[in-house]
Amino acid sequence: MKKVSLIAALLALLMILASCSDSNAFRVGEAICKVNGKGYVSLQSAVDAITGTSSRGFDDTVYTIELLREVNDDILDENRGGVVIPPTFNGTIVIDFKGYIYNQVTSATECFKVSGGNLIFKNGTVCNINTENAFVDVDGANVSAVNMYFGGWSTKAAILKNGANLNIEGDNEFDSRIEGDFYLDKTSTLTFDGGSNYIKGITDIDEDETGNIILKSGKINVVHEEESRVKDIYNSLSESERININIDIIHDLSMIDYKNATCTEDGNITYWKCDTCSKLFRDSFTNSEITSGDTVIHAFGHDVV
Repeated sequence: MKKVSLIAALLALLMILASCSDSNAFRVGEAICKVNGKGYVSLQSAVDAITGTSSRGFDDTVYTIELLREVNDDILDENRGGVVIPPTFNGTIVIDFKGYIYNQVTSATECFKVSGGNLIFKNGTVCNINTENAFVDVDGANVSAVNMYFGGWSTKAAILKNGANLNIEGDNEFDSRIEGDFYLDKTSTLTFDGGSNYIKGITDIDEDETGNIILKSGKINVVHEEESRVKDIYNSLSESERININIDIIHDLSMIDYKNATCTEDGNITYWKCDTCSKLFRDSFTNSEITSGDTVIHAFGHDVV
């Protein structure tokens, strides 16, 4: 009887060890994400579990990481160092944020450094409190952002090099506090396909040669500094290719305060003026363009008694 009990105990122990054989598996109650039903304390530990086995990562293999909750100040410790996908990985990783916010607070690394395979972000928010690096650094790999918001203080949104591809799909927004958007070398490609997206700045890493920008569909909101480049790309397309693309200019606005008219001097309504192109608007959303005459409140004239 004791022998049977001992065997049963050993089998139970082996089952426990087998279930915990993945050294990255979560500690009970601390999982922030899961892959195939198994939880992990950080996105990096989930990625390590996917990319760390030689039998994984074939071209047609897709792994989905699902966020289970918001990554906030209480559970940042194991999520501060960014997420690295190694060049040896050849499969596809989908990170579904499930509407949650992922706070990645660091001044040392990019949020996501992708050197192999394919990475797809979707349905969430990534915040990077950072003044040095990019949200995503893609080196010879492929990344897609689908319905994402990237916020925080950062000097770059994305760096693309060595044949990297970044595909922007659906509604994506990069916070206005990001000083520059996209940095790409001559071998890399940035594609906009659907939704409403923003281009605040494009910097070519190779001084004399530009990277590739493809416009497929959607609304492209672009600041004046990049207006001519984006419009040149748009104008190079055939009429049929332009149908699903809308270019909208983000103006550099200054508000002109309201001024009362007097008996002898004109006043003006509150309005906004673009410091770059000098166009005038009735509101800060640039929905209603007006002329200088529309801004004037005419002098009342004297009411003589």
